[in-house]
Amino acid sequence: MSTPAQGPATGLDLSALDAITDVPGVLDGYNTLALWANFPAWSPDGDLIAFTSDVGTEYPSLRVMDPNGEDPRKMGGGIDFSQQTVERPSWAPDGSRIAVAAYVTAGAIGQIWTLNLDTGRWTELTDTKDGAYDPAWSPDGQWIAFTMRQGVNHDVYVIPTAPSLWEADQPTPVKLTNNGLSRAPAWSPDGSKLAYINLQGTQFDIFAGAFEVSAAGKPSLVSPVRLTENANVDAASGLSWGP
Repeated sequence: MSTPAQGPATGLDLSALDAITDVPGVLDGYNTLALWANFPAWSPDGDLIAFTSDVGTEYPSLRVMDPNGEDPRKMGGGIDFSQQTVERPSWAPDGSRIAVAAYVTAGAIGQIWTLNLDTGRWTELTDTKDGAYDPAWSPDGQWIAFTMRQGVNHDVYVIPTAPSLWEADQPTPVKLTNNGLSRAPAWSPDGSKLAYINLQGTQFDIFAGAFEVSAAGKPSLVSPVRLTENANVDAASGLSWGP
């Protein structure tokens, strides 16, 4: 597995996508009426929009399209996503990869996957017992924050994206929150902070802390503070951080 490319985006050669994409078809029954499009995400250079859609299939799959809405392409890459959902695309800052939560594993348990747009290769980054979701790629490209479920607990974790930092074929998740009621991480534009939502009583509120990496390379969330009071944030919608 190659190390993620670093540096600013230089524009994606759309011809490289030909082997891993197809234009969605229209099937009978439910699929004829399926018109959902969710989780839009701009590519870093503004040339593409990633999103999920169930047009032509029963379950939402990953698509990309031009900013004018033309030429939608379904990202297959040799993995059959026709039977399970894909959620929350998040671009690598160099535009070469997209991270998603994909439910293609045994038992339809969500895991974090990435798609390399240059090679068409999918890589499964987590293999957790109860599932992982809400991926968010850090602005420096070195980390993916996400939510991991363990039983009834949900906490925010991070994994390094460089295979040289992995101890095995997959990165080892590092836990950032500890109360079992947190999800939806969102990076500040400079990557110095990480926001997330946390269940307080019966409502979700927004928290944020400083993201720091020790001299030994261990990440942590330092001094998180509560930013809202009884905001009743919609947990499924997640968060975004303005420039």
